[in-house]
Amino acid sequence: MAVGQPSYQDLIMDIINNALNDPVYAGILLLQILIGVGLGYFTIKAAKYIIVVLGLIGASLALNAWALGRSPESSVVMVEDVAVKLKDIAVPVARMVGLMTLGPLTIGFIVGVVIALIKS
Repeated sequence: MAVGQPSYQDLIMDIINNALNDPVYAGILLLQILIGVGLGYFTIKAAKYIIVVLGLIGASLALNAWALGRSPESSVVMVEDVAVKLKDIAVPVARMVGLMTLGPLTIGFIVGVVIALIKS
């Protein structure tokens, strides 16, 4: 951490203090955790379908590149160029969202994944 920035422990303590002192904040925090649990649980349940859909999309993209007379290599280079441009936008946005927003959702997501794996 840079000098003058609060540590993760300070941020977590602020979240806990806010939840203990503000019932609305505590309710929102609980809802975010429950949404994360549902997201994690249903993601694991739907994982095989998601993998199949991604595979079908990949096959379709490969066939489209072939139909346009492109080589797979030139298609990969084009996708790489787009990914590099998106990275320059996505990284600052991800940093901006931060621990306060994604923390409860991530905790709930992990709990949901564990529950889904245990039930399977």
